[in-house]
Amino acid sequence: MKDEIQLTDRERAVFADLDFMPLKAKVWEKMERLLAQLREALNLHLQTSPQHFAEAGIGMEGKISRGENYQTYAYRVLDYPAVFEKDDLFVFRTVILWGRPMGFHLILSGRYKTQYEPLFLAAAPRLPEKFLLSAQSHPWIWEPEPEKQLPIDRTSGEMLKKILSERDFLKLSVYLPLEAYAEIPSFGLNTWQQIEKILFGEK
Repeated sequence: MKDEIQLTDRERAVFADLDFMPLKAKVWEKMERLLAQLREALNLHLQTSPQHFAEAGIGMEGKISRGENYQTYAYRVLDYPAVFEKDDLFVFRTVILWGRPMGFHLILSGRYKTQYEPLFLAAAPRLPEKFLLSAQSHPWIWEPEPEKQLPIDRTSGEMLKKILSERDFLKLSVYLPLEAYAEIPSFGLNTWQQIEKILFGEK
């Protein structure tokens, strides 16, 4: 029992480090400012978009959520645009997970999956290579899983249809390397604009 509560050398060093927690707070302050900049950029863009964006969350403030324990890691999340209506989800979620690449995810379920899935399948052959389709068991996984997130440009149309037929959600993901964190606002806006073309066609 005594051995179970003994700190390892590394654990003791972290516990004694008085700089880590203040630095962590500063990191999150800056990450939240980047998410706020992305929210502002998305808001300005959406306000100039066609009326069909109303069902995708126009008028919503764009919520930034905070947490400390996703698989033991701290995180920050921006949901915008987003609609949460029981089984009907339309969510563009930006996730900053401590120590991982930044993730930008479109999640559709219910009537939104039914409505937009055919448009996604039609657009799939033209999508940039960075887009990944989730073959995960559920959409609420935020770290990259290469074996379960398939590059759309290298996946056959039949396989895409099979994956979607076996799941009650459609999830597209794009990742930004950790060292490129300052690009969150521009990268996130660009990713959303590409998603617009998938769902609503060329403008």
